[in-house]
Amino acid sequence: MTSFVGKWKLLVIVLFVGFYAFAKAETPATIAHTIYSNTEIATFSIEKSSTRTEIFELFKELFLNHSIKAKLNGYKRHGGVITLLDLTLTDKNGTVFPLHIQNENGIDTICLTLNPALNDIIEFAPCEVALKAVTPISAAQYESFSNQKPADSTEVEVKENQKQEEQKEVDARQAAQSVIAARKAKTEKDIEAARLRVKQQQEQRRIDVLARKAKLEAQQEERRIQNEQLIAERALKREQQLKEVSERQLARRQEEEAARIAKLEEEKKQIAIETARLETLAQEERLQLETLEKERLAAQQRLEQRRLQEEQDKKEALRLKEEEKERAREVIRVRKRLEAERLEQVKAENERVKKEKEALELKRLERQIELDRLALERQALQDELNAQLEKERLIEEEKRRAALLKAEQELIDERERYREDLDQTTSRKQLMINANQQGYIAIENRIIEQGF
Repeated sequence: MTSFVGKWKLLVIVLFVGFYAFAKAETPATIAHTIYSNTEIATFSIEKSSTRTEIFELFKELFLNHSIKAKLNGYKRHGGVITLLDLTLTDKNGTVFPLHIQNENGIDTICLTLNPALNDIIEFAPCEVALKAVTPISAAQYESFSNQKPADSTEVEVKENQKQEEQKEVDARQAAQSVIAARKAKTEKDIEAARLRVKQQQEQRRIDVLARKAKLEAQQEERRIQNEQLIAERALKREQQLKEVSERQLARRQEEEAARIAKLEEEKKQIAIETARLETLAQEERLQLETLEKERLAAQQRLEQRRLQEEQDKKEALRLKEEEKERAREVIRVRKRLEAERLEQVKAENERVKKEKEALELKRLERQIELDRLALERQALQDELNAQLEKERLIEEEKRRAALLKAEQELIDERERYREDLDQTTSRKQLMINANQQGYIAIENRIIEQGF
């Protein structure tokens, strides 16, 4: 039951966290982009709920389709929204469009407008500010000059040609400016239309979010109903299990009650036997009383003088009755005493067995302690013997080293003496050689004798 309640609480917590996260996300985290035509403009937007993955997907699309390079210099996200965004866009001409925006509550929606035909960036700024970045267009893109006439050799024709060329340049410049102004006005109008479309898309997304929220609520209601049904089924199953357990307990109690009743019946039988015995004794007493009564009546009928004898007989009968009752009481007392003695003997026997077991356990523990002590003594003796052997080995090693050093020193002394004698006289050279040889032989013999 505790496990089931814990699982139910966990499910409620998960649903609550899901609702909270869904409510915190005001708009879905998407990168909105709209391309109106190949010759007009293309718009993209980055919202505060956009993720890093979606931003890089936009960078990939700009590079592949419009040859615009993008670099993410700074990005920070907190509470499900972007609080810091630092971007740099570079078009195919090398023009750089930087953007740095920061807001603790989430950045404003950023709009990117470009000309898909020329792949030129028209606007890259927050949608509300709408700062324009229009690349100037030269007059040569919109007006072609007429073929130049061949220059005459006269100065008048040269001046006229120069004037005509200057006039044509002025006309071309004015035409280019008018074309630029018209394009700029058309671009602004297209941007406003794009913003309107973006707002419509955002509204449509909000409606979709509400629809998904309603669908999610319906699914959650369905899950709640399913959970309630599951809880009811589990409760029913639990009741059935409890009923089965109670039935088993009742059957066990009935068996115990039957055993107790059988025991009581056995006791009743014993009591009935005892009662029958007592009734037999009482019957015998009644018979005796009847006999005595008959004898008394007969005695009264026979003789008045035998009244005293009858009274004595009556007293004797009463005495016998009391003795019989006393014998019955004595039998009961003897039985109780024997039962008590038997219980005392059983208790004494149990105590004796318990004491014998404790004594045996104590002896076993003492024996185990003695064995452990002997093992420790044996280990100590072994360690002491090993230490003694190691010490003797070290002593023998030192003795051998000392003998070897002594032999080497003697050999060195012999050599020194040999050198001194060799310096003093050359005539004793052979004798010294012989002596040294004999000394070497003696030293070698001593070394051999010492075991080296």
